[in-house]
Amino acid sequence: MQQTIDITHALADDEGALWELFHMNSKTTRSDLFMPSDRMAELMRQMPLSFAALSRPLIRLPVPEPALLEKRSLADAMLNRATPNNFVAPVITQPELAALLFSCAGQNRTGAEAGADRPFRVV
Repeated sequence: MQQTIDITHALADDEGALWELFHMNSKTTRSDLFMPSDRMAELMRQMPLSFAALSRPLIRLPVPEPALLEKRSLADAMLNRATPNNFVAPVITQPELAALLFSCAGQNRTGAEAGADRPFRVV
């Protein structure tokens, strides 16, 4: 059964109505409501920090080099990207792989820094 929410109390003007209409019609599921923070925290405490891929050997990667993690703006990255003339996959070094994987899923804050029970990751 689909839940119906009365949102008319939150609409102050036409701009608010347009925003609310977009918001209500762009949900990813029928009940795209936020989970209460205490429930989310409990679920996070039950989740493992990572998953083991037992079918593959473990390859220890070096700590990413700061130069490979240089920050740039999204606009700069988009404006300076280029499609290569040849689509041959380049060989990357282990430090480059470590930087790529850290940028995708690395731990970016400790639990203490995040004010949480566990560290935070980029994803």
